[in-house]
Amino acid sequence: MVKSIDLFRCTGCGLCEKICPADIFRIDEEAGKMTILYQADCCNCLQCKYICPVDAISFTPSEPKKINMDKEWIKMKELMGAVDNPMAEETRKPAWQKAKEAAMKKAKEGGAQGGWNK
Repeated sequence: MVKSIDLFRCTGCGLCEKICPADIFRIDEEAGKMTILYQADCCNCLQCKYICPVDAISFTPSEPKKINMDKEWIKMKELMGAVDNPMAEETRKPAWQKAKEAAMKKAKEGGAQGGWNK
């Protein structure tokens, strides 16, 4: 059964809502993110897990393995009319990469102001 949606990762693309045969997902208009409304109706088909481009959906009791569908993602987006959130690329990055980019940006800014990066 679907357990939760990681709201930090979720881009609000709506693919899970469109593909779910049990119709358990809804968009939270205020947050622009997906929410689980009818969790008990989950049929455990894992279609939402496979289609989520940012792997934001988790299951219980155990986490199923996700099939690599990177090549199919573009086709599915076109078929379903989904549009990536501008922050989608940012949410796909691992935490270490975000930290490195932030440190590099800070170093460049510091260098321009006479900091340690001369």
